[in-house]
Formats: sequence, structure tokens, C-alpha cells
Amino acid sequence: MLQSDSSVSTPQMKGNRAQSKKQPAPLIALKRREVSILGAGRLGTVLGVALSDQGYDVRLVVNRHSSTARRAAKRIGPDVVGVSVAEMGSLASPSARLLAGSSLILISTPDEMIKRTAESALYPRSSCGR
Repeated sequence: MLQSDSSVSTPQMKGNRAQSKKQPAPLIALKRREVSILGAGRLGTVLGVALSDQGYDVRLVVNRHSSTARRAAKRIGPDVVGVSVAEMGSLASPSARLLAGSSLILISTPDEMIKRTAESALYPRSSCGR
């Protein structure tokens, strides 16, 4: 995330005492903080946990395999939905509406899958005949 020169104090635990540690404030602050993650591997899961810990509302995790998506969603938070690409279905599906309502969509797939992942998120196959 881009950082600015200003800093924000956040408590850090050391032993049984909280210590104050200065952290840079985000340069870009989202007004809406709904996040969807495409790719539920190690990177997507860790990003989801970190964002959730910082107050972002991680809503949706999508992966090729539903079991992986659900496992990541469970680790990120109790209200996170985990679905497979096939379960995304059309633009009218609940998970597609969650994706469309996100203010931030992270693609955490291998490099060679980024274009394909972005296209499938923009154009679900059953909604445009792809």
C-alpha cells in the first residue's frame, strides 16, 4: 500500500504491555472499505487476514476450487464468503453482486493467470455468452 510521510500511532504488544509504534498513514484512504479477493492461495489469504485486521470489510474470496476459497474465507473472517469461479455464475448471483459492490478487488493469482482472472471477473461466462 502506498504510504505518506505522516504517521499514525498503533499499539504493539510486547510481553504484557502495549507499546506505541509509529506507522505511516495510508496515502490513499478508501471511503468504502469493501474488499474482494480473486485467488485464495497463500498470498490472497494473508492479504485478506491483514486487511481484515486493519478494519477492511473483506466480503468475498474466489478461487478455482471451492474448498480452497472456503478455507481462506474461514481464516479471514466469519462473514467472508468463499466460492469457486464456477459458483460465481452470472451477474445476478449473490457472489457476483458482492464482487461488483467491492471498492477494492485484489487479484492474487500467478502472473500468467492475471489477465484471464480479470476478464472472467468482468465478464462472467453465463452473462455474456463467453
